[in-house]
Amino acid sequence: MHFLVRMVVLLAGLYLVMVLWGLDVRAWQVSAGVAGAVLGFAAQDSLRNLVSAVLLYGDAPLRIGDVIVVDKRLRGRVTDIGWRSTRVLTNDGVEVNLPNALLGTWRIVNESAGPGGAVRLACEFTVEFGRTTEELRAIVLPGVAGLPELRPDLPAELQFRGPTAAGLRFALLVYLADPSRRSQGLDVANTHILRSLRAAGVALAHQGHDVHLGGPLAAGLRAALVPGPKGMS
Repeated sequence: MHFLVRMVVLLAGLYLVMVLWGLDVRAWQVSAGVAGAVLGFAAQDSLRNLVSAVLLYGDAPLRIGDVIVVDKRLRGRVTDIGWRSTRVLTNDGVEVNLPNALLGTWRIVNESAGPGGAVRLACEFTVEFGRTTEELRAIVLPGVAGLPELRPDLPAELQFRGPTAAGLRFALLVYLADPSRRSQGLDVANTHILRSLRAAGVALAHQGHDVHLGGPLAAGLRAALVPGPKGMS
């Protein structure tokens, strides 16, 4: 943006100098028109990025410091919004430059735009049959408020998501203290769930599969596995 302003000021000053010196500016105007058309064609992408930057500033769907998810593929914190591109710092410490023109077409989820900037995590787990919702709440919920990476002012919640073929599925809902530390928050919450269940003697369910064989294949396997009568070779 600063470069564009300097170019406009420089060209305007050059035009005024030519007028004051009495030079014929008509030929220069024609040349400037042709050059402008050529430069405009060559700078289409830059112009689209510039227009998109103006829209980003005007609509303000994101601001510097916001944690965003771009097109369900990239997640990070906005560090700069320029006239050509927007820079996003991922959780891995990698800074990515995203052209503003593409940001206008991609789906952007701003995780920092909710009430109070709170981002909720759902940590799902499945336990063995025979447990009740009240029993699981009494096991998992105590101690969640004191966990690092999570907001203590927003209470955690344990939801029963229904039975599965393996067991009963639950979800611990917690809120991140820092939206950019999603993986760290998941690690802390899942570790708490595992420790709480083990301390209470509650086993996590696992998916099992029964294999039934029939026909000639089953007969061949039985013949190979079951030894024949003694004395036969």
